[in-house]
Amino acid sequence: MTASLLIGGGFFTHERLSLAKLIEGDRELRVRTIGVKDLLKPRMKLEGDCVVLFGLKKMERLLRKERLDSRKITSYIWKFLDKTISPKIPLVVVDDWSLPLLSKYGIKLRKHFFANFNVRRYLLREYLTTEKYPKQVVSFTLPCNDYTRFMVDVSKKETDIFFQGNLSNKDRSHLFKKIRKHTKKFKCRYKTMTGGVKNIKDRLPFKEFLKVMAKSKLSLHFCGTGYDCYRYQEIPAVGSIIVTPRYPWIVRNDYEDMKSCIVYGNPKDLKSKVKKVLGSQQLLAEMQYNAIERFRKYHTSEVRYQELKEFIGVVSRKPLGL
Repeated sequence: MTASLLIGGGFFTHERLSLAKLIEGDRELRVRTIGVKDLLKPRMKLEGDCVVLFGLKKMERLLRKERLDSRKITSYIWKFLDKTISPKIPLVVVDDWSLPLLSKYGIKLRKHFFANFNVRRYLLREYLTTEKYPKQVVSFTLPCNDYTRFMVDVSKKETDIFFQGNLSNKDRSHLFKKIRKHTKKFKCRYKTMTGGVKNIKDRLPFKEFLKVMAKSKLSLHFCGTGYDCYRYQEIPAVGSIIVTPRYPWIVRNDYEDMKSCIVYGNPKDLKSKVKKVLGSQQLLAEMQYNAIERFRKYHTSEVRYQELKEFIGVVSRKPLGL
């Protein structure tokens, strides 16, 4: 089995993850990185049993830097795809659009894929319960590297609830303010900032951030540019427990409410569940154990790499009965 893998870049190729290195080191994958010149003047020649388009978000960013408007950006991406990928060859797409760009580009582009290409698997980062998808579409969420070496026993943790994040998003800021009022009686450590993702000076250095989170019993997760973000897996990766709103988002092999995470409907619900978990060291220890086990089994970079290889292997060997 050989596959041509085109790296469009984006969330899955971030330097925090070892996923891109695993892919680039795979001898069965003929890896090419899509650059702005490829998008403006498509000339790539692909070989293999199938094609994998790994990430779409960076293509938009590259073209935006050329000061193109959204209509031209869409046109250039379509032209690149049409000239580069044969309509007959089996295709696997890893769709990593953020929610704002999903509505702007992603939905139109997804329709273009299914109308013009032999799409066998469409791996979607933001798989929503509110949408209906073709059966080729599968939830494929961000992984995390394994940081369980930072894990701290629940009896030695220093903080009840931890959150570090940007409050430029109005919905996140509004919800956080409500949560802050309902968590005053707990030992909390909140480090917030504004200025969007470009504001890195006010954040803890990444290694220190992981250590602080590891010393926290619970850690808050919020939607930012999407429901799926690095924090969702970083929390259990260091042995803390996810505390998240109930979002319309599907994660394969997700964490279970009050078994390996806390899912709440509103701030009062959060307060009630947090009080129950923090009131029982046995329950807290069980939830920490369950969260770490589920993370290691289903959500590391290595696991996500193996899942991608399995999708490629099935697609390149035989039809999927579609």
